[in-house]
Amino acid sequence: DLLGCAALGLALGLLYSLLQPTLYTATSTAFVTVEGEASISGTETAQTRAQSYIPLINSRTVRERIAAEGLDTADSTMSAALVPNSNLITVSAVAPDPQQAAALANGALMATADDHRTYSIRQLCREFGATARALRFYEDKGLIAPQRAGTARIYSRREIGRMQLILRGKRLG
Repeated sequence: DLLGCAALGLALGLLYSLLQPTLYTATSTAFVTVEGEASISGTETAQTRAQSYIPLINSRTVRERIAAEGLDTADSTMSAALVPNSNLITVSAVAPDPQQAAALANGALMATADDHRTYSIRQLCREFGATARALRFYEDKGLIAPQRAGTARIYSRREIGRMQLILRGKRLG
């Protein structure tokens, strides 16, 4: 009787596993840089920037950008992790098709990088013809709010937009 129940349980488990769809996993890795750096074990600034990208991988914005490229994200999952003590991000995508899984992993990294590019103070100064002192002044006044990585400031698209408004207002008087 006990042997019969065990055999039935085994048969039902086997049947269940055979009915499950096959899923494929693909992994893609990105190297996050900060101007003037090229080390895989990156500085604190590069590691902080890489860490800030991790929650964005599964964001609605990134999924919408992937879908806009014609990729189906409905039956898939994605996860991201920072390689310890580095500025490398690894994205894993699971999907019913191996090509779809690979395209999703690559697409998530590309969409995240495109949408969340950051700038150093030097890059922002060059972009707007402003001085670092002026940027720090705007920050002190609460007009811009860059992220911090130690003492380094990291500027996002939000600060770019705010700088455009500040300089437009400055020109108009």
